[in-house]
Amino acid sequence: MDLHLPTPAGELTRAEQKILDYINTNTDAFLFSSIGQLAQRLELSDATVSRFARHVGCRDFKALKSLVLAQSCLLYTSPSP
Repeated sequence: MDLHLPTPAGELTRAEQKILDYINTNTDAFLFSSIGQLAQRLELSDATVSRFARHVGCRDFKALKSLVLAQSCLLYTSPSP
């Protein structure tokens, strides 16, 4: 999956890029993870994950998961060219 965010990739910190890379390569695991589980898996703090969600335009981690879910649903339901 290639998550589309309002924040350009060049504006992400290394930690934020690590989160984005994880979401793009492990979308299902991300959607079933809590903020604590994701932070632990990526060896980051819960606060870093929370800041990432806000930095990319989401209200909180739950809103980030909703955004990822919506985009992944579009990916699987869009007609093939």
